[in-house]
Amino acid sequence: MAFDGITIANIIKELKETILGGRINKIAQPESDELLITIKTEHGQKRLYISASASLPLIYLTGSNKPSPMNAPNLCMLLRKHINNARITDI
Repeated sequence: MAFDGITIANIIKELKETILGGRINKIAQPESDELLITIKTEHGQKRLYISASASLPLIYLTGSNKPSPMNAPNLCMLLRKHINNARITDI
């Protein structure tokens, strides 16, 4: 599936409806090119999965959790430092 403007517009619309106004609770990096961000919203807890893989870039909301390494990578630690407990105001 192409990651074109129509796809991106629909992703933005869905994310605005579900996680806008939510607070970032946890950030995990299960793989070197993946992020799993847990967001607390007024409708419950949501998990945003982001993959920057060259072969299959993805972003979607998931209900499952992936196991993370014992020591967090540097990018994960940096994101935890700067955006943990932040509120999502716009997408």
